[in-house]
Formats: sequence, C-alpha cells, structure tokens
Amino acid sequence: MRGSVVCKKIAPVGEVLVKVFPTEIIDSVGEEDAHFFGAIDTATRALRGGGVFSVSDEIEGAALLHYINVAESYRNEGVGSKLLDYSLKSMKSAGTKYVLYRETADNPINLIISYNFATDNGFIPIVENEKILSYKMETILGGKFAMKMMGKKDSLNNIIGIDDPKDNRIIKFNEDNSDVFYKLEKGNYDPCYSGFYVKDDKIVGALRGVLRDKTVILGDVYLETGYESDDIYTSLLEYVLILLTQDVRVENIVIQVTGEKRRSIINSLLGEPDAERNAIELVRYL
Repeated sequence: MRGSVVCKKIAPVGEVLVKVFPTEIIDSVGEEDAHFFGAIDTATRALRGGGVFSVSDEIEGAALLHYINVAESYRNEGVGSKLLDYSLKSMKSAGTKYVLYRETADNPINLIISYNFATDNGFIPIVENEKILSYKMETILGGKFAMKMMGKKDSLNNIIGIDDPKDNRIIKFNEDNSDVFYKLEKGNYDPCYSGFYVKDDKIVGALRGVLRDKTVILGDVYLETGYESDDIYTSLLEYVLILLTQDVRVENIVIQVTGEKRRSIINSLLGEPDAERNAIELVRYL
C-alpha cells in the first residue's frame, strides 16, 4: 500500500543510506560532513527519495547540493520539488545563505534534465556552456606544450604568484570583487598552483588552482572588466601550467572552462584532453 510522502532530515545510518544514495556520493562527501534528507512514504516508512548537502569550507555562508533523486515510481508528482524545498528551508535555518549545485555528465541529455529541475526550483545559472577537461601529466609533457613554452618569458611578465593570502593585493581584490564566487579565500586556492595578472599593483586577472590528492583542479579564469583579452587568459594558463609541469606531485590536471573560444585556446596549448565532460553550475539564494 502506498501512502503520502513526508520529508525529513535523516540520520546517516550506513545500510539505509546505500539503498538511496550512490556510494560514491557518500564517500566523496563523508557521512560526518553531510546533511542527508529523505522523502518517506508514510504507509511503508520506506525512503523514496533523498538529497545530500554539505556546508562549504571554501565560501562563507554557502552549502553544496551534491545529489537529489526520487524513486522512479514517485517521479512527476512534485516529490522532488517538495524534498528540495524542505531541504533548503532546513539548510537556511542552519545559517546557509545560498546553495551551489554543480553536475557533470558524459551525456548532455542528463544535464538538461538536471538543469531544468534546478531552474524550475529557483536556481540561477552561474556559467553557461561549461566543460570539464582532464589531462594526464604525461599527455601534457609528451605533447606540444613543452615545445611551445621553451624560452617563453615576455608574455608572462605581468603574471606573478602570491604566497600570502593576507597580501594587500588579495585583500583589495576581495573588497572590490562583488562576485563571491571569485573571492580568494583560504581553501579555495593554493598559492603554489595559482597565478595573478597584476597591473599597477592591482590584481585584474586570476587563475585559481587547488591540489586534491595528485590532481590539480583549475577553476575558470577571472578577468576584470577591461582586461578580458585572449592574450591575458592565455598567459595566465601558461604561467600556471609551467608551474604544474615542474611539480612531481601532480599527475593529473582538471580544467574548468566556459565558452568555445577559451576551449580552443586550451586545445591549442595542450591538445585534446584525455577526458571531457559537460557541466552545469547554478546557485539558489535563500
């Protein structure tokens, strides 16, 4: 017998969670750091949907939506929206100011479904036409990048590394930058794998890199209005990639890129990636 559906925050009990949430989601988030929500059938007391959130340790006031899904027999009945609404209200009461939702997939159709669900429920796209490109270090070292970079110095004169997150230029950058997603804060960039384009002692371009195990993740490049040139974008990439190719700890590089123009610049530097995925990134303000 099937009953109505109620939504609740649920305790992280291993055997129950694996029936609703993919193991890779639980492993990547960690039971201790995650907030699990469930859609429960009142008649059978069975979980018929679930959502997983975590509080961001990189952006103050932000939470991450890692996963939300509803059993196939309960879809198209508003259960997913009900679960999401309950989860967002709960996260807001815990101090969350906005929720970030990011999804990648090989099949663009799956992304369209996720995108439509998110926008139907109040999420706003942060970026459009995003790709996640993955390169193995041997692919880069054995390709054309090393040859292109031999003796290259002139175009990198304005690119520098900044080791201290409390550097006055970073403080000023954060004060001037109204877009919270580009703020340079502890945890969301590693000075060893990041580059900054400086003009008149002011940061006008930034490429943030973060080391995760043996993989460096490069976020999309920030360029201030008036400095959105292909040359500056290319120089930032070249500077950081040179650093990475000299670091024996790095085995893989993952690059976030938006737009066909930037995608073609990366291709001209590194060649075709070892793997490529489509991505969406959205935000919901609470």
